[in-house]
Order: sequence, then structure tokens, then C-alpha cells
Amino acid sequence: MISSGYDAEGMIRSILGNIEYKVLESKQVFYRCSCRERMERALISLGKKDLREIIQEQGSAELVCHFCSKKYFFFKDELIKLLEKASVNI
Repeated sequence: MISSGYDAEGMIRSILGNIEYKVLESKQVFYRCSCRERMERALISLGKKDLREIIQEQGSAELVCHFCSKKYFFFKDELIKLLEKASVNI
């Protein structure tokens, strides 16, 4: 229904037909991807030792989100910043 252009009230009208209803509240909703932050936390959770090894051996990291299947690349400078965060948080 969404891909056909229905808004929330249009879907309700379509489903309920002639049944009377009352809209009690209306809110604007939006999607905000937080995958990048989630991937950063995952890298930090590896710990300082493993992050140092990734930086030294590979120089970058590629992670894939299990929710949206998007690939996230972290280059050396970004990994160093995450290593600093890991050092502060531990």
C-alpha cells in the first residue's frame, strides 16, 4: 500500500471501508539510519588490541550491516579515532 502512494489514513480507510473511526493523534514519522554508529560501536567493542591489529595489518575495515545489508568502510584515520575512543571508554 505504501508503494502505491497510500498514507496512513488512506490505508485505514481502505481496510475499514465504511466503518466509522476517529483519528486521535497524528505524528510525523521518519527513518534515520543508525547503522554507521552501530558499526562504530562494534569496532570499539573489539577492544584496543584487536583494533590496533586491524590498523597495523589491514589499514582499514569493511563491515556489513545485518539490517540493511549496506557496506560500511572505515579507513585508517577513522579506525585510529575509534581506537582513541576505546582507550577512553576502557
